Amino acid sequence: MAAVALIEDGHVGKAYTLTGPELLTVSEQVGILSRVLGRDIKYVDKTPGEKAREDLAAGQPEEAVEAERDLYQLFRDDRIAFLTDSVATVTGRAPHSFEYWCERHVYEFD
Repeated sequence: MAAVALIEDGHVGKAYTLTGPELLTVSEQVGILSRVLGRDIKYVDKTPGEKAREDLAAGQPEEAVEAERDLYQLFRDDRIAFLTDSVATVTGRAPHSFEYWCERHVYEFD
């Protein structure tokens, strides 16, 4: 993607948001990763308040914890996910799935 944008005309001053072809929840991502790696991986869903309390106890600054709590809530409310066609528009090819990426990078999880 970057190579195309750097060597072909028409990309100066443009910004691209790159996404895959599907919207997946964290639980779905963990399920895919678990299947690809062939081992049981559990996703523990925490409320924004639980996560914030843990972060504060770990010594993170209160301002950072508050900002992260708000972002975490947006993710939980499914108000932040979106898809773009940037990969296909720039490269002429559809983006690969998360599962494909996991399969190609399985060695990085050892």
